Amino acid sequence: MKLHEHYSSFLGEDNIYKNISTIKRNTTFDLVVLILIVVTMGIGVYFFTEDTVKNKTPLSETYYRWHFILMVSSFVFCYGFIFYERVRLFKNIKQKVGKFKQNMLEVILFGIDWDSKILKYYWFEKLHASNRELETWKLEFFKIQNDKDLATSTAPKFPINLSEVISIVVILVSVLNFISFAVGAEEGRQQKLIVLQTFLLVSPIFFPIIMFIRNSFNEKKNNYKNMQNYSLALGYVLDKRRIENGSQQENLSEE
Repeated sequence: MKLHEHYSSFLGEDNIYKNISTIKRNTTFDLVVLILIVVTMGIGVYFFTEDTVKNKTPLSETYYRWHFILMVSSFVFCYGFIFYERVRLFKNIKQKVGKFKQNMLEVILFGIDWDSKILKYYWFEKLHASNRELETWKLEFFKIQNDKDLATSTAPKFPINLSEVISIVVILVSVLNFISFAVGAEEGRQQKLIVLQTFLLVSPIFFPIIMFIRNSFNEKKNNYKNMQNYSLALGYVLDKRRIENGSQQENLSEE
């Protein structure tokens, strides 16, 4: 096996997600759900804007209309779907790996921490077992070459924290909204600010845009992270082989 073949399998069938989680994902179903959420939320927001800004309908009356209910329902369903998937993943990993540092609430709020030592070393054990047939000198060569590439690479840094930008904008709009009420701004202007704030608060509709913007950066970040994990994994496998070989030699000498 050559280096590029081994590294490809490391990123493919031997990656941490496939080694730890046994959940089978239906990407077509996930894509359809995402499209439905974005479309229904977009329709709700559009007609909500039409009703509040163009028709100047008081907000107290829009809360019971179909477009507001559709907008809020799609918002709730989006986070409900994320909640369900994360609970399912947490239970699956806990059943397979056992206790790890995150509890269910942390996983629901922030997702699985794939940098957890318990998860990583469980993964490394799997890689140790799957690489038993590969010669030690090859693994050593693969690690040396990867470490050379890693030494000449730098960890990518994204210049803008998009989550902070969104938070600042939401706070700014809220402040402007409060000021407009305080100084007695026209009702139409107040409603425009409220609608703008609603757009920002209903953040899932912007997920595809944010992911598109960060795609290039995430690819560089993931490449660097994969090189680091590859080096750590090979180091673990090689160290464990040395320990096992040492134990075998001790047992032979005792006999």
